[in-house]
Amino acid sequence: MIRPATSADAAAIAQIHVTAWRQSYGGLLPDAMIAAHTIASRTALWQQILAAPATAGGAVFVAEEDRGIVGFGACGPQRTPELQWSGYGAEIGALYVLADAHGRGLGTALLAALAQALRHQGHDAVSLWVLRTNTLARRFTRGAAARSSLRPTTDRPAPKSPMAGATSTSSPVAAPRPRPVRPAPDRPRLCGRARVRRTA
Repeated sequence: MIRPATSADAAAIAQIHVTAWRQSYGGLLPDAMIAAHTIASRTALWQQILAAPATAGGAVFVAEEDRGIVGFGACGPQRTPELQWSGYGAEIGALYVLADAHGRGLGTALLAALAQALRHQGHDAVSLWVLRTNTLARRFTRGAAARSSLRPTTDRPAPKSPMAGATSTSSPVAAPRPRPVRPAPDRPRLCGRARVRRTA
C-alpha cells in the first residue's frame, strides 16, 4: 500500500534511509559518506521534513506491507540552480525500497504517487538524480518512468555534487543520443542524462 507519510513515520523512514543507503551504495561511495547517514541524523531530518512537507512545497509517501514500512519517496522544490534555471522547478529527492522488497512494483508505485503530487502542485518538469555507477537504480528509473505518468525530455549534464559521477536520468530508454520529447500537458517531465563524463 502506498500512502502519504505522517510525522509518526519519521523513525521508520530513517531506518529505511540508512539501510537502503548501505544496500545501494556500498562499494560505490566512500565508506565515510555512507557512515555519515546515521539513524539519529536521519530521524532528526525526517522529523523536520514531515512536520509540514506540504508547506515546504514537498510530499512524502511510504510503501507499507504487513510487516511495516519497506520503502519511501520524497519530492520537493528544485535544489540544483542549473536545473531550476532550465525550468525544472521540482525534484524527486529520495526514492528507496529495501532490497528484500524489490520486484513487487513498490518503487514504481511510489514514483507514480510523487508524480501525481507534483502535477497537483502545478509542476510540469522534475529532476531525479541517480549515481552513474548504480546500474540497478539506473535500470529501475528507465523502466519505472515508462510505466508511470512521467515522460522523458532532453537529458541534462550533471552539475558537480557530493555524489561524484552522479547523473540525472529518467529516460525509459537510455539512448546514446537523447532527443527532446514534448510531454503531455498533465504529465510532469523528468530530466536526466544517461551518459556523462567520468569525473575525477
